Order: sequence, then C-alpha cells, then structure tokens
Amino acid sequence: MDDLHEAVDDLSKMMRECDVSALEDDALAKLHRRVKQVNPQVQTFLHELAAKQICLKSKTDRLKGSEQVAKDHPEFVCPISHALMHDPVLAVDGHSYERRQIEELFDRGNTMIPITKINRMEMGTTLFPNITIKKAIERALEVELAAASGHELCCTDYGTRELGCQPSVPPPSPRCGPSSPRLAGSSGRSA
Repeated sequence: MDDLHEAVDDLSKMMRECDVSALEDDALAKLHRRVKQVNPQVQTFLHELAAKQICLKSKTDRLKGSEQVAKDHPEFVCPISHALMHDPVLAVDGHSYERRQIEELFDRGNTMIPITKINRMEMGTTLFPNITIKKAIERALEVELAAASGHELCCTDYGTRELGCQPSVPPPSPRCGPSSPRLAGSSGRSA
C-alpha cells in the first residue's frame, strides 16, 4: 500500500514538473483529453484499493478476535483441529466437533470418536448441529470484535445487536432491594 502511495506521489510530482509550454495546441489538447480519460480510472482504482484494504483489516481483526475467543473459551475449540469451531456438531459421545473435521476423520476410516474413543459404528454415525454452541461462539466473536474496535455492543428493542448504541429503554428496576415497595417500608411482617 505504501508503494502505491509513493508511486502516486512520484507521478504527481513528475506531472507538476513537466513543462508543457513547448507543446503545440493540438498536442496539449490531446494530452488534456488523455488525462481526463485516465483520472476516473485512477480514482476507481484508488477506491477499489481502499475497499480491499478495509476488507483485509476486517479479516485480520476477525482472525485476531477468533484467536482471542478460542483462548478465552476453550469449549468453543474443536478437539480435532484445535481451532475455533464455525459449524459445530454434536456427536453421539456428547462432545462438540467442527463438522468438517469429524466428517473427514470418519471418511478416512476412523471408527473411534476422538475424545471418548467410543466406536461410532456401535453408537451410530449421526451428527447433530450444535446450534447453542454456534450462537454462543458468534456472540463471543461479536463482543470481542466490538471490544477490539472500542465500541460497546448492546441489544436494541427489536432484539438486534448494534455497535456503540445506547439502550432506548432503561433497565428494569430490581425486584428486591431498598427501593422495592415490599422492602422499603415494612419488615415483611404484618402488624
């Protein structure tokens, strides 16, 4: 990226230093038309490059977030790949695995389930999507990415999550406590 900025700066400097006073009107007009043709292409290229840079930063942030979530939540890590699960499934042994990892293991002819060493042929080969773990992983990633970007993650009234928002409805008051009508003016016994 720095090389591109340097190249653009060098080109700009060359164009400023270029003496066009010796050019005839036709050559100058032709050069002007060509510069006008190239400028939108350069701008488009710079916009595409900026978009790719943002995408790369997002992927890098997501990778760092995944690593942190895996470190903080070992239960979200596949015992086969030792990486954060993206499509967790529950095997007949009651443990969660990354779908692709356990399917590849079985496709290679392994008959034992890795953690418990249960023979899958005796217990069954069905894998169940582990939706609860998947949602927990997604939520942990959202929280980690929000924290890494310096934003707070909160839920809106409609159940969607947004970065940096303030809840529009104040939190409910506690059921029990000094301000509770039941506890404020009475000892809990009737007279």
